[in-house]
Amino acid sequence: MYKNEIKYLIDYIDKSRDFFNFDKEATSENSTWKIYSFLFKSYFENKLVTQSSLVVASGLSRATGNRKIINLIKEKKIIQKPRTKSGKSFSLYPSIELQDSFLNFLKETKYHVAFAMGYSEKKSQTFYFGSSLLSANIIPPPSALDIDIKDNNVVKILAKNNPTFIIMKKNINFIKKLLGINLEIKLLNNDNLRLEIINNSKRKISNYDLVAFNFPWASEIHDKQYLHSLEDFIFQDNFNIKDFHPGSIQASTVSNNLYGLPIEEVASIMVYRKDILQEYKINLPLNINQLFTAIKRIKDKNCVKYPISWPASRGFPIGCSFIEMMGNLGQPMVQLKRIYSGNFDLSDLHNLVPRFKINSQAGINSFNILKKLLKYSSPDALKMTWDDVANSYAKGEVAMANIWSGRACFFEYNKLSPAYRNSIYSEKLGGFEGSNASTIGGYSLGIPSNINNSKVDLIVSTLKYLVSPSMIKYFIKNGVTASPLFSVSNDPEIHDLSASIVAVDEMQKKDMIKNWIRLPIPQFYEITDYIGKEIHSKLSNKIFKSQIPSILNNIQTNIQQLIK
Repeated sequence: MYKNEIKYLIDYIDKSRDFFNFDKEATSENSTWKIYSFLFKSYFENKLVTQSSLVVASGLSRATGNRKIINLIKEKKIIQKPRTKSGKSFSLYPSIELQDSFLNFLKETKYHVAFAMGYSEKKSQTFYFGSSLLSANIIPPPSALDIDIKDNNVVKILAKNNPTFIIMKKNINFIKKLLGINLEIKLLNNDNLRLEIINNSKRKISNYDLVAFNFPWASEIHDKQYLHSLEDFIFQDNFNIKDFHPGSIQASTVSNNLYGLPIEEVASIMVYRKDILQEYKINLPLNINQLFTAIKRIKDKNCVKYPISWPASRGFPIGCSFIEMMGNLGQPMVQLKRIYSGNFDLSDLHNLVPRFKINSQAGINSFNILKKLLKYSSPDALKMTWDDVANSYAKGEVAMANIWSGRACFFEYNKLSPAYRNSIYSEKLGGFEGSNASTIGGYSLGIPSNINNSKVDLIVSTLKYLVSPSMIKYFIKNGVTASPLFSVSNDPEIHDLSASIVAVDEMQKKDMIKNWIRLPIPQFYEITDYIGKEIHSKLSNKIFKSQIPSILNNIQTNIQQLIK
């Protein structure tokens, strides 16, 4: 089972068991579950549990609760660990035996729910608890929206010029008929989109009704109050927020404020030509060392122009490549509390005072790895954007590439591409103390804080419609390879269209897509762009290994100044 499933299951059982608290005897019987529930929730979130906090969670009186917990400690279901050197205070943890039995109980509960929903025994093994009831069903085409249209029926959207919004604009007349309103869409590149969101926030009345924002901008949006929190807008009816991948909702949320509904979720992934790996008997790489082994074999065979392609153009693209490589080596760009391997605590990110760790072993290794990759990449590698990388792979110039999964449309819908239905997808590769993981990417649609309030109902209805399963599926059937919804990712028709969507959905379920790698702090864009410019200028010249710590130390010192 996956981490988010476990949390959903515990919450589900919590609510179910609460129905049985109809008298004192039933409440007493239910206290053991309450102890276990609190203990495991805290354990998975790396929160401290004391005996007194566990007594409160049990719902029992102090004396009765203490006796119950002491008995569980004697039975070795709960273990104590000293909190201080004196050994006078303890924190409590579930024992290995309790973990095994508890997780087995959750699995059995999950399978029972799956059976009750009509899943076969075989299908229940792949059922993801917490996803939409529409999962694995065929979603119908979008139908007309029945809303009360008033005089001002124009909805203006500001968005990124990426595949999702290009498809939306290309089919704007069809969407306008479905909505029964006038729709205007303005598309900008990433840099100009962010600047226009900032400039728009300074206007008395917003020029736009909906704006798309890149996930890592969420903290800046919260900090500067560019957009409305959506809490009061979208939960007034039975809107199914759990159909969205948890990662995309988390990436759109800061301090419990949801600033947008995801319309696209992508991941920074590796993609490989299946035929080349098979022909030359090259194993799919499982870590960075194996990646270079495969790269060298491909270069020796001289079967493509270059073994690999990756985004290394000056500024933000190569800045992201450097930060992501650090993440795959197990370290965020700032110091964070580690929860467990591959996961860090982002619960209080908005109040974080960043302490950057660019000049570290992970930073040095990341610099060296990027430098080494250049030897096996196109001579134009330091000019290549994400689109350039995807085009290079789609044309058959390279055998493998690091792309955003949304760019898989460059070859998944192109029958002339050598990569068409001939690609293997995986998360980005780890090494040393790191782990295989991909950073999350994508865009959410939000509502400007200076919106015309008389249009709120129309705007909210339009927002919900554009991110509905039917519309997300419509975008995919017209050439998009990105989905933020479980229901769409599990639609059999989508499985036949896009292998990358299925792969990213599976990575999301396995908790292999991370928010912490491209850390969404308010200054994320400026810092990443600065890192990218500095790294780019150094990789453009001959650099000795002995110089790297000094280079990274200067970058670290300067970005620490940027946030003051």
